[in-house]
Amino acid sequence: MNPAWRRQGAVRVEETGVFWGGPGKHPDILVRSPGAAPVVIETEFDPARTVREDAASRLGERLKRGGDTVEQVVAVRIPAQLKSGDLEGLVAEVPYRWAVLSGSPDAPDRWPRKGWLTGRLADVATCVEHVSLSESKVQAGADVVQAGVKDAASLLMDGDAGPDTAARLSAVLKQEPCEQSARMAMAIMANALAFHANLAGHHGIEPLSSDSLYTAGELSPKRHLGAWAHILSINYWPIFQVASDLLKCVPLRIATPILDRLHETAGELARIGIASSHDLSGQLFQRLITDRKFLATFYTLPSSATLLAELVARRLMVNWGDREDVESLRIADFACGTGMLVNAMSHSIRRRYRQAGGDDRDIHRAMMEDVVFASDIMPAATHLTASMLASAHPTETFGRTKIVTMPYGPEIGALELLNEEFVSSIFETGHSAVGGTGEDTSHRIEAPYGSFDAVVMNPPFTRTVDGQGTAAVPAFAGMGTGTDAQRAMSRRLSKLRAPGCAGKGHAGLASFFIDVAHKQVRPGGTIGLIVPAAIVQGGAWSAARELLSKHYMNIVVATVPATGRDENAFSADTGMGEAMIVATRLTGDGAGHGDTTFLNLRQRPSTVLEGHEMARQADCGGGGGGDTLRAGDDVMGSQVRASINDGGCAALLDSSLASVMLELRDENLDLPQGPGLWRLPTTQLDMLGDRGMVDRSIRIEFDVGAEGPYPMLWSHDCDAERQLVVQPDRAGTARSGREDKARKMWVDTATQLHINRDFRLNSQSLAACITPPCIGGRAWPSYILEDRAHEKVVVLWLNSTLGLMSHWWEGSRQQRGRSGITVSRHPCILVLDPRRIDLALADSIFDRASKYRFLPANEAYRDPARKELDRLLLRDLSELPEAVMGALDAVRLAWCKEPTVHGGKKTRPGGPR
Repeated sequence: MNPAWRRQGAVRVEETGVFWGGPGKHPDILVRSPGAAPVVIETEFDPARTVREDAASRLGERLKRGGDTVEQVVAVRIPAQLKSGDLEGLVAEVPYRWAVLSGSPDAPDRWPRKGWLTGRLADVATCVEHVSLSESKVQAGADVVQAGVKDAASLLMDGDAGPDTAARLSAVLKQEPCEQSARMAMAIMANALAFHANLAGHHGIEPLSSDSLYTAGELSPKRHLGAWAHILSINYWPIFQVASDLLKCVPLRIATPILDRLHETAGELARIGIASSHDLSGQLFQRLITDRKFLATFYTLPSSATLLAELVARRLMVNWGDREDVESLRIADFACGTGMLVNAMSHSIRRRYRQAGGDDRDIHRAMMEDVVFASDIMPAATHLTASMLASAHPTETFGRTKIVTMPYGPEIGALELLNEEFVSSIFETGHSAVGGTGEDTSHRIEAPYGSFDAVVMNPPFTRTVDGQGTAAVPAFAGMGTGTDAQRAMSRRLSKLRAPGCAGKGHAGLASFFIDVAHKQVRPGGTIGLIVPAAIVQGGAWSAARELLSKHYMNIVVATVPATGRDENAFSADTGMGEAMIVATRLTGDGAGHGDTTFLNLRQRPSTVLEGHEMARQADCGGGGGGDTLRAGDDVMGSQVRASINDGGCAALLDSSLASVMLELRDENLDLPQGPGLWRLPTTQLDMLGDRGMVDRSIRIEFDVGAEGPYPMLWSHDCDAERQLVVQPDRAGTARSGREDKARKMWVDTATQLHINRDFRLNSQSLAACITPPCIGGRAWPSYILEDRAHEKVVVLWLNSTLGLMSHWWEGSRQQRGRSGITVSRHPCILVLDPRRIDLALADSIFDRASKYRFLPANEAYRDPARKELDRLLLRDLSELPEAVMGALDAVRLAWCKEPTVHGGKKTRPGGPR
């Protein structure tokens, strides 16, 4: 199932003399592919009582050939039916069970921790391919390259190179002169040296240790350029031309010690045994980008890229055994960065072709020239993307690629694809594509709307509205653009926005890239995107949800309800929650329904194998466990099926909470472990009144300060907001000349009911409050009910457990322990319907509950005041049986255990005391 293993004689069966110190030891199967870590497979027929112990005993063994240590062993349980019968007809199709062991033989790490993965032989082969990448070596190699590149960049910057050198380097990279540009230049040269080492012995290319690269005992920049010119005469333009151009910019007195340091780096990589690993280049490249504040070029983790690529590749309608069919695929990433996503897609396609009987070396040229389209605004990024893709078969040559550096300033990069005229003209002249034998601006690249089978992207997230400080428009503030240019680019983007588009400035650039993907993917094709988690709930993202609902089917939204700084993201270093969106575009004129599977992962995948397995189990409907995703007996996550607009279903640890909230919307109280189904009158706030004003509108009419004739509730003070009644903390004075409009705003919007706009669940107690009549400001916008007699009911409900959950359900959960909800989404919040209850009794309950002092919302599980409020609302006001309260205890505890509620705070259930 892997032609490379056959070509290289990489598979050894029952061979003795393999390990040092044990001539009689013979692993059942050893897979040792050049450039990869050795993998041992131990097998046993079911019930396979000793296969785990046999597998563990192989860990730590050193191979005689090469000296590598066995880090990963796959223990495989073979079904007993293969002891006899038609093996040729059965061996590929019967179900195998397996687990991966690593670490110490005495106390091995096992994945899954309990139980066994289950699948066909192809799934076992895929597992072996994934674990043959030694992630510890990749990390060690990335550390080595980072150190080497930093040292080389320091030599460049501290070596009296002069300002002209920095300017020339920046011109090659099309970046402003800075430390980042110096590091980028050295990273590209280091990548070229690593690729050079990989090519040695082919096409007459000599190794880095060759005397031909030295003059008088010193490394010669001139001879390196000569060696790279020889390589360029063969192919490999993406890797070596830009490296050559950069080396030519460096003065000889500095170039020699720089090459010496980078050679040392290449030698360290060779000793680690990772010099040929293409996965390294993406990691080191992203580590060295320091302009993230403006460009937001966050690094898609390889494990996350594998998850997304597998979810997408499983939808491709192609005969994997038909070479012509496979080569007709068209895959695109219009914000490719280092190419991690298109590289993962390439891996998925190549593996499927291999396992269908083909040799992926045969399709390498087509993959490079025709299948993959990638673009970025940074020349270094597109060159590295080509380098990563070429590394799949580094000795195979290729011609023109569809890897494009897009124009930036005054153009807006790939977002120019929103302009139909641009799509028809950009690739004819003046814009460069990276080729195997040169940078070619003469050939036309066909990329018409609706031409791609799959579009995958992790686009920039920055906002396109006016910023503060040095950046006029943060989204366009990178690569040296001035404030006037930033505003001009923002205006250009605004003109390209059409009705029905997803793009909105407050949502950020990522929303506009959804429009790019939508225009480029064909009917029946698939999009796979990593975007801010706010897409599931954020008001600014409503247009994106509407586009998905109308034009797509089989929508999957994957999120991670984790609490660490980056653990709820699929990218490195973002510090914000992310969502992975996979959807298939509808064919014909049929309208979509927004049917969505919310894939809630216990954690983001930690390895490429785990990412692959998550996708496989999701594709199989939970891996045999219904809506629960399992790796063996380990729970990886759960699936909830709802509408794309039911964003509360995302980022859940306990999916039963989704059932509670969805039923509550239909006026049913159906609690797990509850006494039955009970009717509870509920409605949305928009049926009772209208939202208040946003703070920026209030400031148009008022000066806000400590004193004035118009009371306001403006900011948060946690200690002053533990009880249902809160006092105004600010006052407004009408601005000069706006007295009449200010007075009208007071009459129209002053109210007693205010809703928490940015609810810090793990420090604040109240989702809503009652005040003396005042205008709600930044933290506490007003909500104006048609019948003011309903205000106390709404406040009682929103501070009960189910009411807290209602606020949280509609809120954005991008940040830990916080439910942010825009004023425009306040009308969506579900409340007890005050039109169908005893208002006099509700007023009496409010008088009693207003004396309670509540703990922060995330501590509801141990808050006697919150529990008593629940009892008053459900038992006394709604006349539900006492048995409901016990079931609500379990729901309350489950909600407080949600990472998006407690945010990792010590006050969480089971947290440290």
